[in-house]
Amino acid sequence: LEAVKGHRLAALFVVAMFTGMRQGELLGLPWKAVDLAAGKVTVGQSLSRRRAAAATLTAPKTKRSQRTLPLPVPAVEALRAHAERQRFEALAAGAGWQNSAGLVFVAEDGAPLESSVALRALRRSIEAAGLPAMRFHDLRHAYATLALQAGAGLREVMEGLGHADIGTTGNVYAHVAPATLRRVADDLADLIQGAAKGASEGGG
Repeated sequence: LEAVKGHRLAALFVVAMFTGMRQGELLGLPWKAVDLAAGKVTVGQSLSRRRAAAATLTAPKTKRSQRTLPLPVPAVEALRAHAERQRFEALAAGAGWQNSAGLVFVAEDGAPLESSVALRALRRSIEAAGLPAMRFHDLRHAYATLALQAGAGLREVMEGLGHADIGTTGNVYAHVAPATLRRVADDLADLIQGAAKGASEGGG
């Protein structure tokens, strides 16, 4: 997050990190699906491009992919700054502005953003910061892993990622479970010991 701060596409990476949305879902996200006041975003379409064909907006492949996700404060702030930047770019482009679909993340002339452009921007930023190389999809993995480590359940992470079933989520992120279970066990022990101490003191 520090590495991409100030970049034109910083909001793209911030939202990816805090929501776990797929790259196509982010590139196909329209402003009308973003509610900054309520801090939420609704995923209802995806941007896809096959070889030399023009970019097209398509419905998510499964019903679970259509979902509403919360936007934490850092994501809301990043999107507010991004919206302001986009207004200036639209004014500068004038009649050449191409964002007829009202998308959030576009090229400087408003045209649909190429996935390869987003990936290059991410890689250049993290390389300059001395961080290991990563794919755009790794931001989605980071969201899921950190959510589980923060105490979210598999069901909650499954809903956030838009997976079709919980088995997919469990299989991909099984490596996170041991640490999560250890923390839950320790918290449970603290709770029980605290209750036992309180009962003992109350009885005395």
